Amino acid sequence: MKFTKMHGLGNDYVYVDGSAETIRNKPETAVFISDRHTGIGADGLIIINPSDVADFEMEMYNADGSRGEMCGNGIRCVGKYVYDRGLTDKESISVETLGGIKYLDLEIENGKVSTVTVDMGKPILKPEDIPVIPDEKAKDMLVKSPIKVAGNEYLMTCVSMGNPHRGHPLHFFTVGVRIVLALGKGGDMAMVGYDGIDDHDDILPSGGDGNDFDEGVIIFVVTA
Repeated sequence: MKFTKMHGLGNDYVYVDGSAETIRNKPETAVFISDRHTGIGADGLIIINPSDVADFEMEMYNADGSRGEMCGNGIRCVGKYVYDRGLTDKESISVETLGGIKYLDLEIENGKVSTVTVDMGKPILKPEDIPVIPDEKAKDMLVKSPIKVAGNEYLMTCVSMGNPHRGHPLHFFTVGVRIVLALGKGGDMAMVGYDGIDDHDDILPSGGDGNDFDEGVIIFVVTA
């Protein structure tokens, strides 16, 4: 199998041209190649396929073999991949994803893509559409909702841009604390350090079963 490893802001995936390569067991392959000790090492596998409704399809698998709906960093690499390899000569392309059709603008320098801009669409803020389970006080949006991590309370805001994210403004960072963010189907999970998380199951669909959630990247804003 011919592949290319690419990253956007450190969010790395293994990319395969689905029109040229046949992968029989895609989830199992994603798990194998994503292992950073015995495989290639990546956040997952992205297969670039022809599409009936867009210029290309981005078929995305997380490192645990589950399907991912969308990845902003991943789809930017798709744009560079298809142009630089001559699969398209368009400087604006559409890409089919499980999170909907996304539109990319490619900036070309010396015949190669230098930067990619993605129209991610409108943010989804309604808890049931993300999905997360809100408390009684947060029916319309989950904004600045308290969450406990390793005995500390933080304020959490949930949003989906095709795949769910939870953002936490952090006023300090403690080495050795593991922050596990498990989200709804097609969402992201991030892990930092080596401890645990408390009091989070009540906001997660399906009772917070880790098998229901996908892995990816989360953005932490560190403030002074």
